[in-house]
Amino acid sequence: MTCPKGGHPSYGTAVQREMYENQTVIRSSYFQTYHSVMRTSADYYNGMAAARIVAENITTMLNGGDPNGPHEVFPYSVFYVFYEQYLTMWEDVITSLLLSGSAVFIAVLLLLGLDLYSSMVTMLVISMIIINLLGAMYWWDISLNAVSLVNLVMAVGISVEFCAHIVRAFAVSTEDTRMTRAKESLVKMGSSVLCGVLSDLSIVVLAFAKSQIFQIFYFRMFLLIVLIGAAHGLIFLPVLLSYLGPKKVATSRHTYINPTSSSSVGMSKISTATSLSRSTQCLA
Repeated sequence: MTCPKGGHPSYGTAVQREMYENQTVIRSSYFQTYHSVMRTSADYYNGMAAARIVAENITTMLNGGDPNGPHEVFPYSVFYVFYEQYLTMWEDVITSLLLSGSAVFIAVLLLLGLDLYSSMVTMLVISMIIINLLGAMYWWDISLNAVSLVNLVMAVGISVEFCAHIVRAFAVSTEDTRMTRAKESLVKMGSSVLCGVLSDLSIVVLAFAKSQIFQIFYFRMFLLIVLIGAAHGLIFLPVLLSYLGPKKVATSRHTYINPTSSSSVGMSKISTATSLSRSTQCLA
């Protein structure tokens, strides 16, 4: 071989040859290139994207401009495996959130008794929780990657806990105005939601973990999910319902009469006497 580096150990197997119809055919080959000094994640995935552009140009040149030519050049490096996700991160985020949001909407619609308006209000608050969570991630230096994407998808389902109970209590409330219905729903279900929030705060133990992935992508993100979800469910949602809450859901009301009280005994005697007089009239 005439290549001055062809016999060196690192390039000893760079050219793979095979015999085909009594001719030597080069099956594949590789050559080494270099990236500039990389320090941040943006440097790595931008360098990977630039290397793919260079490889695509070389492929086009070897094939003479034919997109279906026999030659193909592609770049490879060890770190490409880890930074491949960043090239399609936003597409994956939008697709995953839309799919998880659609599944949550269908589940909420069924569990709220096919109440479309209540389900839309619930999804509106969940969407606001996710948007605020993305903003808080930027503020707290939580990078958007595969781990944080999984936490975002989980946040869509966890956020239902902060919204659906209060919205349902508001829908079945028998008070007259939206303001009083919002107050009643918060009085009845607010304590349950708050208990769930306090139990979720047990994740503070992860703040003392030595691993950075536990501190950033689990402690910080889950703490933000709990605090932002609680603020929206216990503060923002009742105010929203007092202005744009759904209509009352028709429910059957049963009045319980305590037979030991004197007034209820009197009412029972009156109703019995009335029924007997009506029976007497019918017989007459």
